[in-house]
Amino acid sequence: MLSRTGDIMPNGDLVPSAHDGMAAYEGEKGTTILVRNHENGTNSDYPVNGKKSWSAGAAGQLQ
Repeated sequence: MLSRTGDIMPNGDLVPSAHDGMAAYEGEKGTTILVRNHENGTNSDYPVNGKKSWSAGAAGQLQ
């Protein structure tokens, strides 16, 4: 298990609910970047937070 809904992430945000698709990419210095999609509506108790909106009509954000 990577994380559970409501867990605190390193940036202080809560892990969003409604986990969906996921992909892993090669990062810098031998790291792995994990991208996980969340199918949340605008009234989610655990919304996705971020600076760049992916969908202006939903709670989803592109990090």
